Amino acid sequence: MDSFFIENKMDYKKILTNKNWWPALLIILVTFLTYYQVLDYDFVNFDDDIYVYENTHLKSGFNSEEILFFFTNIYMVNWIPLTLLSHMMDVQVFGLSPGGHHFTSLAFHILNSLLLFFLLSSTTNKKWPSFLVAMLFAVHPLHVESVAWISERKDALSTFFGLWSILFYCKYAKRYSITYYCLAILFFIFSLLSKQMLVTLPVLLFLIDFWPLRRVASLQNLANLKKNKFFIFEKVPFFMLSIIFSIIAIFSQQTGQSTMVSLTDIPFLTRVGNALVSYMTYLHKTIWPFELAIIYPYQPIEIWRVVISILLLLSISVYAFIVRKKHPYLIFGWLWFLISLLPVIGLIQVGSQSMADRYTYVPFIGIFIAAVWGSHSLIKKFQVHRKIAIIAGVVLILTSSKITMSQVTTWQNSITLFNHALSVTENNWKAHLNLGAALENKGQLDDAIYHYKQALKINKNLYPAWLNAGNACFKKEMYDEAVFFYSKALELKPTVSDVHCLIGISLGRTGNLKMALQAFENALTIAPNSTVALKNKRIAEELLNAEER
Repeated sequence: MDSFFIENKMDYKKILTNKNWWPALLIILVTFLTYYQVLDYDFVNFDDDIYVYENTHLKSGFNSEEILFFFTNIYMVNWIPLTLLSHMMDVQVFGLSPGGHHFTSLAFHILNSLLLFFLLSSTTNKKWPSFLVAMLFAVHPLHVESVAWISERKDALSTFFGLWSILFYCKYAKRYSITYYCLAILFFIFSLLSKQMLVTLPVLLFLIDFWPLRRVASLQNLANLKKNKFFIFEKVPFFMLSIIFSIIAIFSQQTGQSTMVSLTDIPFLTRVGNALVSYMTYLHKTIWPFELAIIYPYQPIEIWRVVISILLLLSISVYAFIVRKKHPYLIFGWLWFLISLLPVIGLIQVGSQSMADRYTYVPFIGIFIAAVWGSHSLIKKFQVHRKIAIIAGVVLILTSSKITMSQVTTWQNSITLFNHALSVTENNWKAHLNLGAALENKGQLDDAIYHYKQALKINKNLYPAWLNAGNACFKKEMYDEAVFFYSKALELKPTVSDVHCLIGISLGRTGNLKMALQAFENALTIAPNSTVALKNKRIAEELLNAEER
């Protein structure tokens, strides 16, 4: 019996002294300290409303009927049932307290950082470079959006399952185990059910075969179909899933209130130019992560920026290719960045943004790997003292963490978020619109009207801005101004019965009963059973009859 306890005590001590656990504990601690303030932050009025706190399908918490709905319906031009299921579970546990929802998002980000560390350390046998990559992933400022924005849970969740898929694929590649292969496919499906960001995974698996697994000697050998039929064949199920889910994503974006932008609005050559410049802007923000915003509006692109971007992209690509044998991690990281960013680089434009910080969540893994392994190689080449290298790494992590903590504070609520966006961007109508809505919700009507007007100066075709400005004026009892804004809204959407009613009510408050009556009749022409229009029409008729008597 005594010997039994001695053996177990020694095993326990071995676990505690296992050096592989200390980097993991540091990742957890530093990431939590960097982001812990989000636990006190509110929801924001940009997607958090439609996905979480105003989502009627979540209010009852966890139930089979709503789970079936998420799996069988496209919700808000997205088919992301597992992400919505995670929000449902949060509502079940935390209700609509935003702190609990933030906690879950932060937990997934920490798990992703740990998975990345274990994945790299197990495939490369390089613990400290793997640790530094994972730490940069955990605390880089451009990842704040994917962590602090509750409705962007889909980033963290899809990456969580995607990293598991890669981990199982690497285990399969070492042992050729059918179990690990099936698990890799299963978790890839889970990733795509959370968000279709990782549709490029099958191509990324080829890169992983080259480095760090080194299943093939070079990318040139990998491209030789005759010699590598097996490598192609094993990826077929992954490619089929990517094609299916890509079609689903495009179809989803074309349903309902589609945010997909037509080629008439943004021509293809303009998109290509924006994509090229965006690649270089992302790289710039990797090194200089300041002036970050929730929305970067589409701006005219000078031709010289496109030319410089092409030259820089080609230069980096050529260099990475030339040194691929000696430094395979460089071309691996560079191609990972280029390929994984393709689905969101803007060739298929969804929304009004030219780029977005959240799009870097997966692609920057490649940049971090290339940078860290490249630095590790230089340290060995020039025989830099170990202590100097450690100090440099610590300074880099702490500096990134400090900048990230500052960026996190902009996510306290909708007002801080969009005020910050306006301070670092120009012609940002979306930020003005959402800031106006947040201010209106706080009762700051004059400020709200100001921002609605600013949004309309930039984009006169903003139906929500005309409507919201009318509502704010109505609340201030500025009825003539309300009629003006509502009328402008109707020019864009003339068949909205409720807006005709609002015009009628506003006109009635100014004593213009005949025009008010006409507005209610217009509303009833569109929606004959509108109780609001019927009720107010009767009131207007009674008041007119009283005046005539």
